[in-house]
Amino acid sequence: PESCFIFIKNLIRVLKPKGRLYFSVPVGDERLIFNAHRVFSHTTILNCFNELKLHELSGIKRDGLLYTNVDLKNFNDTEFKCGLFIFEK
Repeated sequence: PESCFIFIKNLIRVLKPKGRLYFSVPVGDERLIFNAHRVFSHTTILNCFNELKLHELSGIKRDGLLYTNVDLKNFNDTEFKCGLFIFEK
């Protein structure tokens, strides 16, 4: 269940300087489902990628619509189903 965090560290490691990483995960109340699927809080993702700069944050809300360039202060995990993060090294 912790392999996702090893994977994230390796993504950061292989990303070239000034490279961009597009990362999308389910967001909401953080939980592990059947030891295979994980829902993350956006805070966990930001902490995991703290070596990179957040370039853009977008998401898909429960209404099924895409919201681009969401202000971090307005990103509420209970309103969004999917977080779309763009990081830069």
